[in-house]
Amino acid sequence: VPAMFFGHVTDKRSGASRAFFSAGDDVYVLGLGETLLNRFRLVQIGERTAELEELASGRRTTLTMEPPSS
Repeated sequence: VPAMFFGHVTDKRSGASRAFFSAGDDVYVLGLGETLLNRFRLVQIGERTAELEELASGRRTTLTMEPPSS
């Protein structure tokens, strides 16, 4: 996956979670089921991981949270 997972947040009222990804200078904020870079669907957000599914193949991968570079 050509992106870095660097954080997440959960709305206390609705319980909805969002994950934060970066690819180059771009930042993406995704909820479950949303698509990253038109190629990967976010299927799970963990405390320190995000699981993505490649749309074309159905293969899944888990990204570990990394601190954003300064």
